[in-house]
Amino acid sequence: DAIDYLTSNVLLPMGGFAIAVFAGWVLPRAAVAEELSLGPRGAALLAVLLRWVTPSLIAATALAPLLLRG
Repeated sequence: DAIDYLTSNVLLPMGGFAIAVFAGWVLPRAAVAEELSLGPRGAALLAVLLRWVTPSLIAATALAPLLLRG
């Protein structure tokens, strides 16, 4: 049970957070846009989502069970 909890509730959110941060902040925007066949507007929207929205939501989702335990 402990390994299942660790992988499901800790490692998966951490991996998603790391991928979103890497794709949003480290990879060049042009490379991501080219790989996904996005235009300039789509690339700009994706950059905002990967830099700010997605990490925030993943962090909130990962921390919610810890904060709402009662």
